[in-house]
Amino acid sequence: MNRQAVQLILVAALVAIAGCAGGMGGDLGNDSPTDDSSTTDSSDGGMGTAAFYVSDDPSVIDDFRHLNVTITKVGFKRTGNLSDGDSNETDSSGNETDGDDENESGDGSEPVNETDTEADKDTEADDGASDEHWVEYDVDNQTVDLTELKGANASLVDEFELPAGDYEKVFIYVSDTEGILTDGSETKVKLPSNKLHINSKFTVGDGDRVDFVYDIAPHKAGKSGKYILKPVISQSGTGDDIEIRDVDRDKDDGEQKNGNDDKRHGDGENRAKGK
Repeated sequence: MNRQAVQLILVAALVAIAGCAGGMGGDLGNDSPTDDSSTTDSSDGGMGTAAFYVSDDPSVIDDFRHLNVTITKVGFKRTGNLSDGDSNETDSSGNETDGDDENESGDGSEPVNETDTEADKDTEADDGASDEHWVEYDVDNQTVDLTELKGANASLVDEFELPAGDYEKVFIYVSDTEGILTDGSETKVKLPSNKLHINSKFTVGDGDRVDFVYDIAPHKAGKSGKYILKPVISQSGTGDDIEIRDVDRDKDDGEQKNGNDDKRHGDGENRAKGK
């Protein structure tokens, strides 16, 4: 084959390649769509619904003969701007616990780092809020036995004077926990940061009385055999939403009734003896 024939073949091949490239169209260096559409844009398509659920482990209070919790302080956080407007906060996480998951692994082994990362961030944000958003009261180390407070049973810690308005969060501070299992052995019930909080919105009206119950329950940490203390938001709130049975009042009423019965019994014996 002579040189002229070879040149003609090469020219024909180059023309064919150019034609294929032109037929492909578009920018070969850009794979992204050129229009303004987005997977989050609902203007040109339908929207679906995501059913998002959060679950709570069942309480294991029946594992305990006694579970004593000593409360030192109670704090209430007011909602929104009050005067300076510095703390119009929202709680995007919706966490109801303060480091309560302990991040225990499923096989019972504990991770190297047991920090309260998510809860600490939330708590630090609260600590940085203006003092006027917080109302706190010391309660003189009151101890309650959670085994006596199952279901609607509740123990009165104290009655507090609160400024009228809306509230969004409640803290309790705990200095000590003591767990005695049903077999008589002692177990440590963990409480990271020595406090618990829930996000619960309620309103205190001018001159009104509001009953608020803060539900706490122990939960097993994986398969480690350890326990951690958690608030239960679904069972916490005001008396308008949650049934509250004051065990202290019932106890006082029972003691008074027994005292009256004993007095009547004694009066009857005295009358029988002619006294």
